[in-house]
Amino acid sequence: MSFSVVAAALVVVAAAAASLWAWRIVKYVWIRPKMLESHLRRQGLAGTPYTPLVGDIKRNVDMMMEARSKPIKLTDDVTPRLLPLALKMFNSHGRSFFIWIGPVPAIMITNPEQIKEVFNKIYDFEKAATFPLFRLLAGGLASYKGDKWANHRRIINPAFHLEKIKNMVPAFYHCCSEVVCQWERLVLDKETPCEVDVWPWLVNLTADVISHTAFGSSYKEGQRIFQLQGELAELIAQAFKKSYIPGLSVIVTKPEHIKEVLNRANDFPKPPVHPVVELFATGVALYSGEKWSKHRKIINHSFHLEKLKIMIPAFHESCIEMISKWERLVREQGSSAEIDVWPYLEDVTSDAISRTAFGSSYEEGKRIFELQEEQGRRLVSTDKEQHEDEANRQRSKV
Repeated sequence: MSFSVVAAALVVVAAAAASLWAWRIVKYVWIRPKMLESHLRRQGLAGTPYTPLVGDIKRNVDMMMEARSKPIKLTDDVTPRLLPLALKMFNSHGRSFFIWIGPVPAIMITNPEQIKEVFNKIYDFEKAATFPLFRLLAGGLASYKGDKWANHRRIINPAFHLEKIKNMVPAFYHCCSEVVCQWERLVLDKETPCEVDVWPWLVNLTADVISHTAFGSSYKEGQRIFQLQGELAELIAQAFKKSYIPGLSVIVTKPEHIKEVLNRANDFPKPPVHPVVELFATGVALYSGEKWSKHRKIINHSFHLEKLKIMIPAFHESCIEMISKWERLVREQGSSAEIDVWPYLEDVTSDAISRTAFGSSYEEGKRIFELQEEQGRRLVSTDKEQHEDEANRQRSKV
């Protein structure tokens, strides 16, 4: 009888957890985007209707593929091949509109004064989160935010003054002359009029200009680097065509892969932990490298199967006590009483830890758990206040 009640309690916990995650998914995929869409339309902005999760990514890719399947002349406009959806929205809805990048709306503005205002107010108009794989390809002003953006902008700004650009003209001329000479040699070798695919040459010309002006070398000297960058860009472009679900790309699901990650702690370092978390708790979950290996070796014996079997009576006793409390409440309040089981499930977790790790019950060490919970709340509150103060200081600077 008692085990069946325990099983029912566990089922309730699992159902509650599943419901919580389901709610978060529904909120991310549907509720929040629809609320944002409603706010934008009330402010007078027009945009495409929201498509759950994928947004306009699939629509834009389909339009792009259709446009690129048609031949193009040298005098044709290339915009329909590069930004087909944005061009269509611009023609039908005017200079300001919004589209969907997955479940996130992106407002497009073409008014120069508005663009200038956005660029100057970097703390009021934060950049949207970019596709994570773009960080593998390049970083810089296009992706930096806040103070980091301001510092890098200040560093590279002198390089783009008009006089500096004028000094690069000889390098541009030299690179272009080399390309034209190579085309002339191709024609001379064939001794008849021929058709030359200039696209590969133009790609190499861009890389050659960058090499000469920025690094004082030629494209050929760093050719392998440019080739690898091109391959990486192609892979990222393929991944961008698919819907991005946060965290899905880094989730390891195969048991052998999980085992490899856990065993090769030095090859798979853990991401940096927020300082507030380090103040609240430390242990194997946070340690890295040699420190992790040492502590893992110490506690590993406690989690052998035989040791876990010995803990079953303690788990059983904690669950029995919790169920006894529920039964007393039912007897006191009547058969139709409704019980909020969540606080009891939190206590039974603490009780099981206390009995198996310290040989005492939760009630004996209750004050310690309460102080830990209070510490957690205060740390989170302090961190939130610090972020708000920092944001206010940044706004006051601007």
